[in-house]
Amino acid sequence: MTPTISATALGRRYRDQIALDDVSLTVEPGIVTGLLGRNGAGKTTLMRIITGLEFPTAGDIRVFGQVPAENLLVVALSVVYGLGLTLLQLIERATDGWGLRLHFFRIPWIMDGPWYQTWLTSFVLLVLFFLYGMWYGLVFRRWSVPGLVAFIAAQILVALLVVVAVSMTHNWSAFGHFFTTVTAIALTGVLAAVAAAMGLGGLSTIRRVTV
Repeated sequence: MTPTISATALGRRYRDQIALDDVSLTVEPGIVTGLLGRNGAGKTTLMRIITGLEFPTAGDIRVFGQVPAENLLVVALSVVYGLGLTLLQLIERATDGWGLRLHFFRIPWIMDGPWYQTWLTSFVLLVLFFLYGMWYGLVFRRWSVPGLVAFIAAQILVALLVVVAVSMTHNWSAFGHFFTTVTAIALTGVLAAVAAAMGLGGLSTIRRVTV
């Protein structure tokens, strides 16, 4: 049976201060567990890591077999905000654009279908933006401004390589054809794949973060 909480050699460092050092524990399902310790022992830091509010700088943490930072915080926020955007779009449609024929939450071609498609696309986009922004933050915390500049330069370089590759193969017409014929749900799938790639990149950066 998968443990409710499993931590192995968990550590958390704040610059020169060590808040957690080599903490390992396992909480089995259905077992009431207490967390005791003197002030400054690291109880709050441990709980913040378990709930996904902070990242460990060493070791591994699993909640129901999953990494809490990616699976709880990112997904929960994206679900809630996606539902909020979907609700606002439904109200906007029902009132014919808030009674003024103004449409703020309907994006033609991308978010103009049934409510569940709007929610799915909103959810994927929010996860994508969240992971992208989080990746920037992780890079900055690990390598400061030089790392951030290098990270941005690497993205620009990749974009230039794509432009060069498409130009050299004379595939701009096919490139444009894809974006003019792809369905909203297919585009959502492409964005989901990009979000997954960013999540893996962010996870690899988390393993190297030292505050």
